[in-house]
Amino acid sequence: MASALTFRSEKPKATLTSENKIISVGGTVRLSCSVGNYDGWKFEFFRKTSTTEDKPVEETVLENTVEVSKGGIYRCRGVRETSDYHSDISDEVTIYITFTNQPVITPQLNWSEIFAGETITLTCEVQGGEATDWRYEWINSQSNVEGYERSLQLTASQSLTGGYTCMARRREDFYSSTLWSEAFTPSVLPKPEAELSSSKYNMSEGSTVTLTCSVKQSHGWKYFWYRDKKYSLLNTHDTNEYSSQYEVSQEGRYWCRGGRGDPIYYTKYSDQIDFTGSLPHKVTLTLQPDWPQLYKGETVTLRCDIDGGNTGWEYEWETTSPVNPPNLKDYRIESVSSRHQGDYTCKGKMKSKQQLTTWSNTVNLRVLSKPELVLSVSPSWLIPGASVTLICHTEPPSVGWSFYWFKVVPESQSSYTYEPLPGTSSGTTNNYFTVHGQTHTAGYACSAGRGDPVFYTEKSRPNYVWSSDVHPSASLTVNPARVQHFTSESFSLTCEGNSTQLKRITFKTDNLMLNYFTKAPINGSIYIKNERPSKAVYWCESGTAFSNAVNISTLSDEVILVSPVYPVPAEESVTLHCELKTGNVTSDVFFYKNNKVVQSDTRGEMKISVVSESDEGFYKCRYNGTESAESWMAVKFASRSRSSSSPLMIIRWICGLSLLTVLSLLLCFYKGSKGNSAPAATAETVYGEITEFEFFRRTLITEEESVEETVLKNTVEVSKGGIYQCRGVRETSDYHSDISDGVTIYITFTIQPVITPQHNWSEIFAGETITLTCEVQGGGATDWWYEWRNSLSYPEGHERSLQLTASQSLTGGYTCRARRRDDFYSSTSWSEAFTPSVLPKPEAELSSSKYNMSEGSTVTLTCSVKQSHGWKYFWYRDEKYSLLNTHDTNEYSSQYEVSQEGRYWCRGGRGDPIYYTKYSDQIDFTGSLPNKVTLTLQPDWPQLYKGETVTLRCDIDGGNTGWEYEWETTSPVNPPDLKDYRIESVSSRHQGNYTCKGKMKSKQQSTTWSNTVNLRVLSKLVLSVSPSWLIPGASVTLICHTEPPSVGWSFYWFKVVPESQSSYTYEPLPGTSSGTANNSFTVHGQTHTAGYACSAGRGDPVFYTEKSRPNYVWSSDVHPSVSLTVNPARVQHFTSESLSLTCEGNSTQLKRITFKTDNLLFNNFTDATINGSIYIKNERPSKAVYWCESGTAFSNAVNISTLSDEVILVSPVYPVPAEESVTLHCELKTGNVTSDVFFYKNNKVVQSDTRGEMKISVVSESDEGFYKCRYKGTESAESWMAVKFASRSRSSLSPLMIIRWICGLSLLTVLSLLLCFYKGSKGNSAPAATAETVYGEITEVNEETSSPPPTE
Repeated sequence: MASALTFRSEKPKATLTSENKIISVGGTVRLSCSVGNYDGWKFEFFRKTSTTEDKPVEETVLENTVEVSKGGIYRCRGVRETSDYHSDISDEVTIYITFTNQPVITPQLNWSEIFAGETITLTCEVQGGEATDWRYEWINSQSNVEGYERSLQLTASQSLTGGYTCMARRREDFYSSTLWSEAFTPSVLPKPEAELSSSKYNMSEGSTVTLTCSVKQSHGWKYFWYRDKKYSLLNTHDTNEYSSQYEVSQEGRYWCRGGRGDPIYYTKYSDQIDFTGSLPHKVTLTLQPDWPQLYKGETVTLRCDIDGGNTGWEYEWETTSPVNPPNLKDYRIESVSSRHQGDYTCKGKMKSKQQLTTWSNTVNLRVLSKPELVLSVSPSWLIPGASVTLICHTEPPSVGWSFYWFKVVPESQSSYTYEPLPGTSSGTTNNYFTVHGQTHTAGYACSAGRGDPVFYTEKSRPNYVWSSDVHPSASLTVNPARVQHFTSESFSLTCEGNSTQLKRITFKTDNLMLNYFTKAPINGSIYIKNERPSKAVYWCESGTAFSNAVNISTLSDEVILVSPVYPVPAEESVTLHCELKTGNVTSDVFFYKNNKVVQSDTRGEMKISVVSESDEGFYKCRYNGTESAESWMAVKFASRSRSSSSPLMIIRWICGLSLLTVLSLLLCFYKGSKGNSAPAATAETVYGEITEFEFFRRTLITEEESVEETVLKNTVEVSKGGIYQCRGVRETSDYHSDISDGVTIYITFTIQPVITPQHNWSEIFAGETITLTCEVQGGGATDWWYEWRNSLSYPEGHERSLQLTASQSLTGGYTCRARRRDDFYSSTSWSEAFTPSVLPKPEAELSSSKYNMSEGSTVTLTCSVKQSHGWKYFWYRDEKYSLLNTHDTNEYSSQYEVSQEGRYWCRGGRGDPIYYTKYSDQIDFTGSLPNKVTLTLQPDWPQLYKGETVTLRCDIDGGNTGWEYEWETTSPVNPPDLKDYRIESVSSRHQGNYTCKGKMKSKQQSTTWSNTVNLRVLSKLVLSVSPSWLIPGASVTLICHTEPPSVGWSFYWFKVVPESQSSYTYEPLPGTSSGTANNSFTVHGQTHTAGYACSAGRGDPVFYTEKSRPNYVWSSDVHPSVSLTVNPARVQHFTSESLSLTCEGNSTQLKRITFKTDNLLFNNFTDATINGSIYIKNERPSKAVYWCESGTAFSNAVNISTLSDEVILVSPVYPVPAEESVTLHCELKTGNVTSDVFFYKNNKVVQSDTRGEMKISVVSESDEGFYKCRYKGTESAESWMAVKFASRSRSSLSPLMIIRWICGLSLLTVLSLLLCFYKGSKGNSAPAATAETVYGEITEVNEETSSPPPTE
């Protein structure tokens, strides 16, 4: 018989596939090549990188596979075995190899504590990959870190947030890397200050004094001693002790400080000690106990100690806190709170004579909320009888604690009791504790306490060590008894033991704990069906015991591995096999252990006849190129050695072989006796049809009740949230189905609240009271219950107004939402965030018309508070609590005439209750006033920015002739000993506190220290554009501001003009080249997509900031010079599809901005175009705005959504011209849907009949909106459909539109007459079915269970 020869016109193309890409160092990845279903090929493989050309692979090709050990870009092709004919080369497959070796970060430091400013070196160690030449990458949670070295050097700071992680890439192979390491998070303490003390404070001729310098809470310091000047080094002392002593015999001023490390890290200087023939009394303010962090509720004492005894002294205190201390030596605070936060200083006054001390050192009190305790348990899974290590620490880290350890004991009412672990009832000084001999699953917790009386924290959240060993009092069984389950399947968990309840902890895929909850069992069992993939640990709790724990993985994959969920007893057998969603796989399955093939023949299962220790490991299977997930198979051993062999094992082998022989003989006999007999009949059970449905609603505190709304067929429209269930009822009897699982409906109204701040001033200062009000616009008479949150916490209370005390540590925006009081499950959406911008607490400034007062004369004092208004002024004389007068004024200052000698202060206050500024500096009036020193910053702006020019000026009242100057600063840069300290380009190195004083050259006369000026250097500029999408011809508002807010700027505005080389030029907007005083600017008549930027300048010479990052206003209108088209021309696309974007215009390039799902700007990058077009295939869901740039113009912009959903809405990506027609339809991944589709506009059903598409014949203004579709219970995402209007008014009627209306009405009349005639001709025939459209009232419904909605 002649054979037919088939010729194909197209050349076959090869296909390249890869296996698992996670291997250990030295491992390989298998690549496979195929050409359709054709035989007779041999195969060639090629590799290239982003910088090298294609080269044949070096490894040996076996049939159609090759094992490669390098990542890269691979391709393959087929070559006929009998000729040189070859297929087209395959598409590129990029192989990124991830080694299972996980690096470890090792900090290189010799001390347990790290201080702000110290240098830390982190080293990235790749364990098991020491011989490989690596290139390293570092990141922290805030940003990428520059450099590719094995070691990373950091300067520690208290703003150093987030953990550091590292990974390593092979230098010869960029595509191969390790896993990321575990994060290393440095815990940084504030920069320490040296403490200087003396054996005595008076020095007679020939005597010596012993000075002691120490640095608390740390060691390893070298001590540096100074006299007269801080840069005049007197001596150094290297010691391993915690302090250093030095004998001095010369009068003068002494300081010390500590230093350690290379390069040397210095502490702050100590306070000074002056030695003269008779030293004035020294005042020291201490905090007892002296902990770096204090927590709300602790007891502390501030003690004012005067050298030489405390008899006969009166005390005076100053504080920036709103609570004034009593005039006593000790200020004891029984329960410290945020109201006590601030700076404290004190001084003494001798009762018997007019003798004053100087002010003491300053102590800063900062109060934190109760610390959170975190307990970690190691290991997580227990080898019975092993030790368990518990580690407890506070967040944020703090010192001085004793730790208490508890075993968590379950009770029947979903609660726990906490039993102290043996020997820990009095607490431990170490923050770790070891539990020995644990055999079963157990829970632990910790708490901490410190102080006198002891202040205790709350207990930590329980943490667990899990064991697979069954407890005598409680056990857990799983059915089916396997690790992996499909998302479409249910499995049951059964608890055995009294009063059992099921506990579950769910994990993310990276094994970090995600959530924790309790499910009450039904008759000891619970049935679980996870619609989403998850990985979880389950266990039971009964009375005082925990059961064994099990690992369960629920997967959405096509294939799973069936492996035992319990440990397999040693010396017994076990069978593993693969399972598809459609059933078991019977042949041609590959089985892997620890990523290596262990069976690859025609069998469909893998049997281990005698399980031993070596069989423990991670297993998976592969069928037709699809791999299952991995699961761990554990082996359970008796008390004897794991490797022992027993007589019982030998007997089992003999019995098993004998039984196998007998069964084989019986099977042969059975097959011979069957002959050709007919197949047996099968029995089938048929269930009756359910035709009526009942719906029920309940809440967490109410019982089930039938819904009040009308049920239509199998649907009901509800207006309240709650927990809903339904059941079916037979029309012909009372027989009903089992009730459904509960579905929790949370209803979200589209009404968005607005937060309104209630204050009369544009600026807010630290310590002021702010009231925020949550306004529900359009909420009418609804009785609301309010919720508040910020990015760090949930404030207490549920009132409409929230009162806050402003502070500079008040970070994060505040948002609110409202719930109906009669329906907890119905709420508004969250409001836009309100972020208060808080300025430091202001200080009043006091000045005088003159400083000498003769008999009968008066002096005019002026008190002012800069940068703000609305103050009432308070005047004081001699003592700060001795109020002299008040002056209420709308001016920025207040004047007051005095004629009496004395000490004067002032301060401002405003609001109810009154918020006070800091006191001004004092002015003393006597017959002859000593010289006053004033330190000023020029220009005097609250915030300074990197690169600005500033001058610190030290002014001495009465002239600056004959004076020498001395400066003190906490900055690492010391000012010169001159009157003016000019900084040409200020930077973060200049940040700190500055003070100065003068000393007369000709005689031993010194001034007091000046006021303190704080220098803080910042840098950031942000531009916002409103609106984002443009109605052509409308105005665009630009707002430019510095982060954080600051004053004194002029603003400059630019239009961003694209160039051909992926860069921009910036053209000043008309009329703005000289800058504007306002930080907002309006652009009128904008019609097309445009980009804008801003900059700012201030000072003399003018300091200019960098330009802001460009921001855009987008338009769908096409520009004459450049346009963008999309194919397919729709908004929504599947992740599995490609789309093309085509730019028309000269030198075009494609720009793209990608958004997060909450519409916040995420990133911005450029794609190079190919011949004006680019083909895009997004593997992950995304939402993006695309546009083109050509020469000096931007094209129209388009919104594109790429979705992984099962169904999408096909709607136009461009605006639809008014009065034209448009058709919307639903599309599945497998193709269009032709019938029974629900269409929604703005969340209301607008079409629900048998048609598969929705056509709008004449598009008008009212058709704009958000559209989506639903097919068989699955909804598409929403997309906006815009309408494009001509230049005439939107509401105008055209002749064409009038004709369409007339035609439509005529057609409707004809159809109505035909319908009447048809009904008359039918007589008494059965009634026709009616189509009914149901419109929803609820704007948005979130279903918290995965039960699908009823199928239409």
